[in-house]
Parts: sequence; structure tokens; C-alpha cells
Amino acid sequence: MAKRKKTNKGAHEGRILAMDERKVRRRAVRRERKWQEREEEKERLREEKRKSRTPFQKWWRRVAVVVGILAVVYGGMMGWAVWNMWADEMALRRIHDELFAATLVEEVMSEVDGVAVAFLNVEFEYLWMINADTVGWLRFGGVDFPVVLGIDNETYLEWGFDGLANERGAIFMDYRHDGWDAQNTVIYGYRRGDGQDGFGPLERLFGSELDGELVRISTPWENLVFEVFAVYETRDFEARIEFEEGEFMEFVSEVKERNFRNFGVSVSEEDRILTLVTHSGVGGVRERTVVYARLVASRER
Repeated sequence: MAKRKKTNKGAHEGRILAMDERKVRRRAVRRERKWQEREEEKERLREEKRKSRTPFQKWWRRVAVVVGILAVVYGGMMGWAVWNMWADEMALRRIHDELFAATLVEEVMSEVDGVAVAFLNVEFEYLWMINADTVGWLRFGGVDFPVVLGIDNETYLEWGFDGLANERGAIFMDYRHDGWDAQNTVIYGYRRGDGQDGFGPLERLFGSELDGELVRISTPWENLVFEVFAVYETRDFEARIEFEEGEFMEFVSEVKERNFRNFGVSVSEEDRILTLVTHSGVGGVRERTVVYARLVASRER
């Protein structure tokens, strides 16, 4: 009986593993070669396509790239602008809520020439702590905010009542005033395109929505009530504050000639008037809404 030849099991398994590794390497090499061939073929086709393009196609391709880049840049700028508008609006709402929470703002009835009149009365101590430029508080047609007086007519175009940068600015008096005793007091407020903030609500005067509503102002020295007598839109507004003899009535006549609608309110040489005018600010509309109102009642504090 023949003897069974002994085999080395470990060596046999090693040979099998070595064969498997060679197969794996060969497969990897083949895959790499095929991939390179495909890439070379793609590059060859791209080069042929580039060479086959007409000058017009090349020009149009460059235009498309430039347009795409501009679209991305413009989209980013628009997104940034929208975010800024939202941030400014949130800041204004926050300021408004804080001021109302900490400031006494009320309407007080008082008799003037036998007629009961509702005056706006505001305590200014907290307002002065926030902004020492505060000279009053205005309420009319959805506008309900403090009035400031700066050193020029530019500062409060881009700075809010709280002294922080804000593209909607603040409601401010013409810098040439030193109080509320001018024959024509001019106050500016921002108007955005949708008419929702600042002096935007003044646009409602072109309809009948605000008929009969009075402009109420509280100042540290007196409380004032005005009645609207004219409204119009313009791009060439020029603020007039003081007048020589006879000039005031000429000015009133010019205003009434431009007036959009008749409010049935007469104005005399001795009257004091108020001008509310929108400014364009940053990103605002160019047309200005201008509102004129006559002082009908005042009460010292």
C-alpha cells in the first residue's frame, strides 16, 4: 500500500492568495487603463468641439459666462439689500415698542375757544436719554414717532432715532429751525416704495382715508394741532421757512395751485403752517409727497 504524500497546507494557501492578489492587480491595471482611455477620448472630443465652434458660438459662450457671473453677483446684492431692509424694519419696530413701553404718550382733552380739542401730550425725559436731539412727537395717519433736530439735513437720512445706522433714518425737523415758532415748520420722514413706513402713510391723503384726521404734535413747550389743507407729489421740493411781508400768501397760493385735492381749509396771513415731506434716503423713491397743514389749536405745557 502506497504511502500518502504529505502536503504543506499553509504553503498551498499562500500560493492561492498570491494568485488572487495578482488577479486583483491585473484587474486594477485594466480598469485604470480603460479609465485613462475614456478620459483621453473625452478630451479629444472636447478639443474637436472647441475647434469646430464658429466665432459667433465662441462669442456667445463668453457672453453667457459673463451674464451668469453678473446674475450671481446681482442676486447676492439683492439678497443683501432685502436682508438690510428687513433688519432696518425690525430695528424700527424694536425702537418704537421700547419707546412706547417707557414713555408716557397720551391724548388729553382741553377746551379751546369753547371747543373740546384732543391734544397729544408726551413726557420727554426718557426720549432725551435715548437721543438729546428730540424736539417733539408727531402723530398722524399711522405715523407715531419722535421728531429730532440735527445739525444738518443729511445726518438723520441714514441714522435712526437710537443713533444707530439705519437706511430708513428718522423723522427730523429742518436743521434751520431752532424750535416750533417758525411760520412754516418743515419736517422730513422716509418713504419706502411700498408706503408702509416712515412718512409712507401720507400717501393715503390722495384718497379719502384720512379725511377729518388732525395732525397732533407734542413738544416740550407746547402741544399743537394742525389741519391738512394741501397735498401733492413733486421732485423739485424747496423748503420755505420764513417769509417777508406778502410772501407767505404768495407761497400758500402756489401750494394750492399744485394741490391734488380740495380740503376746504382756508389759510390767512397770520397762520402758522406745518409741512410734512418725504425724503428718498437710501433706496427710496424719488417722488416726494408733500403735505401742508394749518395750526388750528395750541396749548402751553
